[in-house]
Order: sequence, then structure tokens, then C-alpha cells
Amino acid sequence: MPTHSLVVSLLLCVATTSCARPAPDGTVPGGPATVRLERRPCFGTCPVYSVALYDDGTVLFDGALNVRSTGRQVSRIAKRDVSRLVARLNAAGFAGLPDKIVAGSPACGDYATDAPTVIVTLRRGSVNKTVEHDRGCAAAPALLRSLEQAIDSVARTDRWIAP
Repeated sequence: MPTHSLVVSLLLCVATTSCARPAPDGTVPGGPATVRLERRPCFGTCPVYSVALYDDGTVLFDGALNVRSTGRQVSRIAKRDVSRLVARLNAAGFAGLPDKIVAGSPACGDYATDAPTVIVTLRRGSVNKTVEHDRGCAAAPALLRSLEQAIDSVARTDRWIAP
């Protein structure tokens, strides 16, 4: 019987893709994430993780450092919440933002070290846009920070991050 249980578990795992780890770009066997946010390390205790939201409401969180939950966490939200988030990104002009707002780029302005980098990707229809934002860049649009926080809010990442 143990062999039967193993076979059933493997079949369930494959059927639901719940055992599949997302690739670094947030893709899983069902396709790429609609919205993905990655928070990279700073010189302090900044949370390091990525979260990917899919059209069907699937949320994949992968905690690395300085988070309550390390490793992969899977959750679901309403599909309409993902749609509303995409609409907010589009209405804010996310696709028109510079690809890189990092030290030395024209969009950075004055630069402060020790801040984390946040990478946001939007994939929807013909839009495939990624913005790399070093939070030490003083001239970065405040709108970008707001959008990053909106992604965390919709995905409810605080349950995996907060101590």
C-alpha cells in the first residue's frame, strides 16, 4: 500500500502543479505570472522574497531571508483582484516607466546606498514589462512605490513576512 499512496500523491502533485517550483522568472508549468514582484536584499534586515500572481487567482510566495515563512507558499485570491491590480498598473502608466531606475541611470537622481532593489513584472496580452527599481534612487516616481505596495497588499504578503 505505501507504493499506492506514493503514486496517488505524485499524480495529484502533477495534476495540480502544486509540487512544481516556479522558475526564477515566476513561471510554473501553467505559464508565466501576470504580475510578479521580487524584493532583493539590502545591507540590513530587509525582507527578501518574490510573489507571483496569476490570472486564475493563484498566488505563489517564495520567502528567502528576513521573512516569517521561508520557502514556497501557495494561496488563492479572487480573480477580480488580479484583474483590478492589472488595471491599476495600466492606469498608472506602468508600461511607460523606465526599465531601470538604478544607480547611474538617468531616472535615479541622487542615490543612497543600503536600500533594496524591487523588480516588478507585468505580463498581460501584448504587454511584457519589467521595471528594476533601486529604492535608493531619490528621483524614482512615488507612484512606483505605491504600485509595489499595492502588489503586496493584493497578494497579502504580510502574512508571510511580518514577524
